[in-house]
Amino acid sequence: MQPILAETALELTILRTQGRERAFLVTLVGNGPSRAGHLVSAPSWQAVHLLVDGFRQLFKAVPAGAGEDALSTPSRSGRVQSLLLHSVGVELFHLWLAPFWSAIEAGLRGRPPLVLTVVSDVPEILNLPWELLHCPDGPLLGLDERVALRRRPVGGWSDGGSDAAGESLDPGCLRVLLLSSAPGGFQGEAENSFARFLLPAAEEQPPIAFSVVQRATRAEWHRSLERVRPHLVYLTGPALISGERGFFGFEDEQGQADPRSADELAEALCADGDLLLVVVAGRERGRPPPVAAVGALCQGLVGHGVARALAWPGLLTDPLSGAFFQALLHTMRMGATIDQAICRARCAVQPDCERAGYPAWVLSALYARSHRIFP
Repeated sequence: MQPILAETALELTILRTQGRERAFLVTLVGNGPSRAGHLVSAPSWQAVHLLVDGFRQLFKAVPAGAGEDALSTPSRSGRVQSLLLHSVGVELFHLWLAPFWSAIEAGLRGRPPLVLTVVSDVPEILNLPWELLHCPDGPLLGLDERVALRRRPVGGWSDGGSDAAGESLDPGCLRVLLLSSAPGGFQGEAENSFARFLLPAAEEQPPIAFSVVQRATRAEWHRSLERVRPHLVYLTGPALISGERGFFGFEDEQGQADPRSADELAEALCADGDLLLVVVAGRERGRPPPVAAVGALCQGLVGHGVARALAWPGLLTDPLSGAFFQALLHTMRMGATIDQAICRARCAVQPDCERAGYPAWVLSALYARSHRIFP
């Protein structure tokens, strides 16, 4: 793997304070001394949270039955949606980042990318649509290749391993393991259309080697990881949440659910030294994206040693999601870092998302471990 070094790495740390006020202490930590922190009150947080809830209402229905017509017919509510996305981004900036803007702006003027990691002990904070964050005179952070935007639960750091700015693939074949699970009792479906979306890319150069496992059991999961040694794992199926812990629903031998926690998945994934990225996907038919459950899975994976996990509560059968994943793989294959590949994939599908009135590009959220950059 080829390390890409960054000049500036910043961590925006958001911790819930003790006491009845339920406020948040926000600090910015970098390679130098930490900036003075500020408090965000519970009422201020609730006001922005309500705005974010309004944004998430956009995902209650999949556009036009997820058909191609959704991508060619402009949405009548496109202007309203754009205003809502802009408002969410501006309010997120003023609530959390405004006091630190001078430090962040200086990082943007340096050698890109600026690695900005949101660190919190509150899963709900990590699940915010940080990709919409709108800094003054700049694009949305999720569409700005100068910024490597990440999330990390408290404690998910390492003294070794991957560098701050991510890794890129060595020249050669990209190995992708696609696992799908659809146990009984869930309104999901096995992703049986991998070939339609992905296999044509195997003919391109440099190649992509796909290995597909459908109706995945836990035993097959372990065997496939050992056999393929993938650079990227795409895991789609029921994402479950209990308290703040994430679980994935494999299938047992009878086709029923066999839930396994994120730490159990991480144990198998961490044994593979070639792994660059885990994509946790999936959504039940007719239901909105399971943002909290998929986020909990990714937080658990990163908290238990996985270098990078991309939360992506969607299906490849959705045309917007299929286009996103194709762009992600293409960019990784050409030698981009993980952060660059995700940003370019968002940019590739964002115009179609705007026309469809369904901002699917915002759903992709990268969680990553990082070096400890403070004493």
